[in-house]
Amino acid sequence: MLHDERILKNKFAYFYAIIFCFLWLLYFGYFTLLMITNNFIINENYVSLKYVFYILTLGIFSTLLVSFICIFKESKKFFINFNIAIFLIILLHLIRYLIDFKEIHLQFVYFIIFLLGSGILINFFRHKIKNNEIEEIGKHND
Repeated sequence: MLHDERILKNKFAYFYAIIFCFLWLLYFGYFTLLMITNNFIINENYVSLKYVFYILTLGIFSTLLVSFICIFKESKKFFINFNIAIFLIILLHLIRYLIDFKEIHLQFVYFIIFLLGSGILINFFRHKIKNNEIEEIGKHND
């Protein structure tokens, strides 16, 4: 419910943030479930970085889960966790892409633009609380 303590400006921003977090949460939740059940198969190229991928995947899943919960609690911690999750997603895919292709292709650039664009859009719709004039009586801003 939107009220004075909301964290985003309008319903579109809430909808976009919820869908964005939920879909990435499903994606990384699937890989986290595979890692927990030991069904996660590592490619031969990634064997040396196995634990880095495990840590990044679990870190992304946990920050996305916390940010998804913070949307509904309308907590300001959403933005910190959301931005950390986007950074970790970019880092994980950058490592995977450089190991696979040894260079950056246009497809990866579009992926980064999508992630950063979504992050910037959600951060742009952040609701900033204005000072209440009644509460500011007697306080001077000289």
